Amino acid sequence: MRKVLISLLLATTIATPALAAPQDSGAGDRQERSQARQERQAERSQARQDRAEARQQAAQVREDRPQVRQERFEPRQEPAQVRDDRAQARQQRFDVRQQPMDAAPQRMRRSDTPAREVERYDPRANVNARGRPTLDQRQDTNENVANWQRDRRNADRQAPDGRWDRNRVRVPVGARPDRPAPPPETAYHQTRNPDWRTDWRRDHRYDWRNYRQQHRSIFRLGIYYDPFGWNYQRYGIGWRLWPSYYSSSYWLSDPYMYRLPYAPWPYKWVRYYDDALLVNIYSGQVVDVMYDFFW
Repeated sequence: MRKVLISLLLATTIATPALAAPQDSGAGDRQERSQARQERQAERSQARQDRAEARQQAAQVREDRPQVRQERFEPRQEPAQVRDDRAQARQQRFDVRQQPMDAAPQRMRRSDTPAREVERYDPRANVNARGRPTLDQRQDTNENVANWQRDRRNADRQAPDGRWDRNRVRVPVGARPDRPAPPPETAYHQTRNPDWRTDWRRDHRYDWRNYRQQHRSIFRLGIYYDPFGWNYQRYGIGWRLWPSYYSSSYWLSDPYMYRLPYAPWPYKWVRYYDDALLVNIYSGQVVDVMYDFFW
């Protein structure tokens, strides 16, 4: 019996620490969870406080914004003398606009100049769909632009200066538009006539019609001033012109810019109204002609 009691006491002593350990661990876990919960609550409270401060600052900014805008666009106070000067300048401009055209200076009256004269050649337009120069447009370089400007200057030399008698040449005695001119003196000094063939029109390099559709401004050279004051006559191959119609001011310096072939000397491409004539400079005879070439 005594041995049984001793065994029970030993078993109870051993089991007591084992039962106490789980109780102690459970209390520690509850304490940690409670502390973590308090920390999360403190973080949420701080976040809510920060958001409230941000909303308050945004509201303050919105309230101050109209005042800043008003200060920014508030007109400056100008001196009375400056305001008077500006009012006087506006009145003077208004008075000038109200003046009739007869009161305007003579140099400002350009009613006889067409609007198409102000167009200029743009070499950047000579590109294909990808923005690169095409094979037939390699000749459109700065030199071609300079030649085009030279042609324009030659056309400007024919512009009237207010008196028609100063811009026309005296018509020779017996000259008529329906009669060819007599051979000039230079025709007798010519030794031979270079060969010229009209089959160049079948060459795709000189397809000036399609080229004109893409570069319309190049073919607009302004008003043509007839040196004799005659009306347009449809001259053909073999007709002999008067020297005034194929002077250097009417030459096309760079024929290929208009997709015309180069001609050997003494042949020169000449502008006659809207036609392009190939003229023998020595004899004045028309060798080739392109009707309705210019706009």
